Amino acid sequence: MSSSCMCNHRLGRSNALLVSPVALSRTHPSPSSHSNASSPRARASHPRRRALPRDKKIRDTGNPAAARPALDAARGAASGRYDPCAGAKRARVTSIVRSHRRAPFDRTDAMDDGGACASAECAEQPFDVAFAPTTHVFSVGLIDGNIEQWSHTDSSCTKIETLRRVHGKETCRTLAYVDGGSVLLSGGADACIVATDVATGSTVARLENAHATSINRIITLSGNVIASGDDDGCVKIWDTRARTACGEHKPFVDFVSDMKYAGEDRNEIVISSGDGTLGCLNLNSNKMVGQCDNLEDELLSCEIMKNGRKVVAGSQDGILDIFSYGKWEDISDRYPGHPQSVDAMAKVTEDMLVTGSSDGLIRVISIFPNKILGLVGEHSDMPIERLTMSFDKNMLASSSHDKTVKLWKVDWLTEEGAWDEDDMEVEDGEEDEEDDDNDGKTKKRKAKSKANKNKAAQQKEEAKKKTLTKFFDDL
Repeated sequence: MSSSCMCNHRLGRSNALLVSPVALSRTHPSPSSHSNASSPRARASHPRRRALPRDKKIRDTGNPAAARPALDAARGAASGRYDPCAGAKRARVTSIVRSHRRAPFDRTDAMDDGGACASAECAEQPFDVAFAPTTHVFSVGLIDGNIEQWSHTDSSCTKIETLRRVHGKETCRTLAYVDGGSVLLSGGADACIVATDVATGSTVARLENAHATSINRIITLSGNVIASGDDDGCVKIWDTRARTACGEHKPFVDFVSDMKYAGEDRNEIVISSGDGTLGCLNLNSNKMVGQCDNLEDELLSCEIMKNGRKVVAGSQDGILDIFSYGKWEDISDRYPGHPQSVDAMAKVTEDMLVTGSSDGLIRVISIFPNKILGLVGEHSDMPIERLTMSFDKNMLASSSHDKTVKLWKVDWLTEEGAWDEDDMEVEDGEEDEEDDDNDGKTKKRKAKSKANKNKAAQQKEEAKKKTLTKFFDDL
């Protein structure tokens, strides 16, 4: 489908879904044809491509901790960053955050301080988790192509049913609810988008060959519009009412790792990619309106923060890259705080997010000031694949390679007095200065120095006037 094919992205909600069984044409150019060979983005073979494929099962003996060294070696071999002291680094990080009074890492106080309130033992490794918008139900996409549906309370999880072979024997990588939660969309390694009726569990629509390669992400936009991203860096916009793709873009040379919708006001999607770039797609113009330069490492997750003024991207090397929205060429700030890759993140408030890392820890991060505030919990040292926040923002779901989905009560994160005031408060002027200059502190010092000079000059002038006034009064 040509990118010139336009659709109205603000169409009203329709019950119509992706019902066309006709396969779309698999006419996708190779990555090398989209970029100059001399460009840093033109990489036929990505040297930092995950040594551990996203669909590869982690085979162990039932002891996740025992499999961790092999996993670390596999994931670190490609980048040459394997650190045998990773466990010691993790221990140091843990010792730092455990000192905070609201860092519920210790299993003994898990129930009292926000630890896992419920756990779902999945049949196979889970990839994505999606909360239903109006019910206490969540769905889990598995590595074997099945989808499990669970109900939950504040203290337990109960499996409702298993939707078998929704994506054949290929991995179900991504899930999204539409039509008020009545329909579940899924995408997987079979390159298909499937619509499932939640009430009956039956497939009501199946779009064969929706992409040329495996689908990594599906997100819902406004009305009846969704977006999907695949392993080749292709992003498609779908109008479910028209039952076709109304936009197709290939701005990346490696896999689409994450996508976030910026809201109806902007009507844009922020996209992170495994080629080390972050891009922005405007749905009104159906064009890419910005893309950063190559950051020399995979970007695996992203989130829009600070009321749309900042975008945070998690990288393979454990660094949070922070961008000012719309200024995609330059990084506003970089925060190294994770000893391993930041595979997932979810926004709690405009100033706070949670991150899931390949070291199995779920951290609470403050943005401007950039700080690790504490820990929500952990997944037995096994990588975290996805973090999903419930619609009421009270519950966090984490899926991991340990074959579990854990639910965490996180409403305490926003309670008054949960954190020190100086941890979260920042003046607007400080943030504005960081928007304009990578060296925010230096600029702030210069501005302060200039203000002090102006104030001193003003005071000197006022003193001079007072002296002259007194002189003439004496006459």
